[in-house]
Amino acid sequence: MLQQFPKSKEARDVTETRWDSAHKEPGDQSDTAAWERYTQQHRDALKGWIQQFTDDYSLSHYGWKELVDRDGALSEKEVLAIFESDLRQAEEAEYLSFGSAMASHFLLQRKVRPELALATLEKARKLQEQERKRDARDTNRSADDIAEAEAGLDARDRYIIAEMLTAARQLKRPELAEKLRTEITAPPTDGWVVWLYWTCRARLSILDGHNADALAYYQLANQTSPAKPQMLRGKFWDDQGDETKALWKEMGGTDEAWQAWRKQPDTSEQAADLWMKPNRQLPDFALSDMAGKTWHLKDLGGRTTLINVWATWCGPCGAELPHVEKLYQMIKERKDIQVVTFNMDENPGLVQPYLKEHQYKFPVLLAHTFVNATLDRIGIPQNWIVDPRGKWVSTVTGFGFENDWEGGIVRRLEAVHTNSESVSSPVAAQK
Repeated sequence: MLQQFPKSKEARDVTETRWDSAHKEPGDQSDTAAWERYTQQHRDALKGWIQQFTDDYSLSHYGWKELVDRDGALSEKEVLAIFESDLRQAEEAEYLSFGSAMASHFLLQRKVRPELALATLEKARKLQEQERKRDARDTNRSADDIAEAEAGLDARDRYIIAEMLTAARQLKRPELAEKLRTEITAPPTDGWVVWLYWTCRARLSILDGHNADALAYYQLANQTSPAKPQMLRGKFWDDQGDETKALWKEMGGTDEAWQAWRKQPDTSEQAADLWMKPNRQLPDFALSDMAGKTWHLKDLGGRTTLINVWATWCGPCGAELPHVEKLYQMIKERKDIQVVTFNMDENPGLVQPYLKEHQYKFPVLLAHTFVNATLDRIGIPQNWIVDPRGKWVSTVTGFGFENDWEGGIVRRLEAVHTNSESVSSPVAAQK
């Protein structure tokens, strides 16, 4: 591959896999110095790959974007070049509405041309409406399909509105929010977007000049966000909290008071609120594990199952997987509950070395195509609970570092199993 197609994406995959094998990621997510060294080494390698593998469009676009983004300060010309490249990529992927919103987010994050970001977001909303009308003409959709599509459109629309509010604030034009007020204050019907609802309420309150109200709404957004603060790759990541803290400091708040105000309630009930009921049944599947055995949905019958969805490239997954392994070791001999994982890597060759490196023993099913076909929106890590009859009963996205994560999952699995004990299991009967 390297000799015959030296500029190809496939050659890049081989080269990157070899580099990863020779350069192990630091085991401690909080080891800032080690991660700085590793990041610099990877950055130097990335520079060479961009020059070498010129046929790999993804690398030339996203790799270059990653490089310049790490440099910190960018010129307006560089920011606009990335923005325009993002739009082209979204158009080629036929995902222009949400892709436009993500491109606009980059402009607003860099505080470059907010008027261009706003115009792009308005176009994205029109595309969303066209998509909604097109879907309405499809008379072959089931009620579950309709509900799932509407939930996805609602989530994307709320994200676009949230970015429009940021643009209005940067432009110092609070009147731009008036036409959005009714949609912003309408309560969400999908639990996954609750944090977006509160974020929009907070940003609207700032435009209204009600900063104290904004802090209250931000606190609710922080508590319901699936992206929890965490140490990852040597840095503390807290995007939602950073936005809130900027307002806190603007209002004259101290760092000491901020730490007290920002502290999350330490209860398992809060984490439980993030679990949602899926609006569809889990489709049957035929997925291979690492030994080549094929698994079907019926193979889970008789036990309540936690399915963890992960990938080797996913940072939050890397933080969660040690807990998944601990959970697996806790319950692997039990006959009532179990844990299985669905891997999302497009290149399955990366999975076994990753498992060996971290000494993970939990079952891994190669599920990239299945998960992409099953979910309307992809965000990992995810955890799904399937009852003994094969019914998909609950799901949660993200890993929040809850105290006693393993114990909380066991209690949840046991509760589902107990509620299902009196019902016969047709899935198990098929085995």
